[in-house]
Amino acid sequence: MHAVDPHRRQLEVEAQGHYEGREIQPWKRRAEFDGMTTQRQDYRPWELPASQEQKAKAPREPLPFTASTTNRTDFQPWELPERPQPQHPTAKGSHVPFEGTTTSRSDYKAWELPAKPDVNPSNRPKGSHTPFTATTTNRADFVPWELERRDRNSGAARPRERAPFEGQSTYSADFTSKEAAAAAKHTPAPRRALLPFEASSTHREDFRAWPLQPPAHTQPATTQPKSIPFEGSTETRDKYRAWPLPEQPTAKPQSRPAPIPFTAV
Repeated sequence: MHAVDPHRRQLEVEAQGHYEGREIQPWKRRAEFDGMTTQRQDYRPWELPASQEQKAKAPREPLPFTASTTNRTDFQPWELPERPQPQHPTAKGSHVPFEGTTTSRSDYKAWELPAKPDVNPSNRPKGSHTPFTATTTNRADFVPWELERRDRNSGAARPRERAPFEGQSTYSADFTSKEAAAAAKHTPAPRRALLPFEASSTHREDFRAWPLQPPAHTQPATTQPKSIPFEGSTETRDKYRAWPLPEQPTAKPQSRPAPIPFTAV
């Protein structure tokens, strides 16, 4: 068994007493910039001319057809007369019973069908109700033994009785018990005291403390952006095309497990 260092134990107790858990703050999205920049003041959206691909995909309006065709020249609209709607007569059933004769009633004859043989095979053994009174080896040699009646198991485990070991083994014969000497108690080595430095060095002899003047605080010049719009033309504005970017999922911070206090020895 390892000896416990009392100094280390004291440090662990002090660490547990001074430890304070820090609450983990949830991740928040940064606020957008609401200030004013030269880009926002001087930017002017320019209308870009449509490209050849956009012109090809644009729907075209059909031109009206004003020429003459044989269909327009020779076609004559005819007036069609209205057709009378047909009237379907409603059929009414008769409740008079049928007393006539049909060929089915006159010529039908009920024939007697012959009995069909059994589907089971003919060589199937047939059982017998005669009792069996012969002798077999099971009846002659069988001896009924009386079995002890067992108690019902209640579910609780029964304590097993262990009999003492009275035999002889090589371990019992050859083993010799020896007295072990008590281990010396481990004590930590004492810490060395730090001696003060009383010698002389070039740094102490040649060093001279110079008085330092505090630096003058200069205020930065406040510059105001120019509000004159840019009306020139650049290659970026002429050839630039804004492409839609796919939305990217926001990364969620991984939750850190709460620190478990150290209570070991």
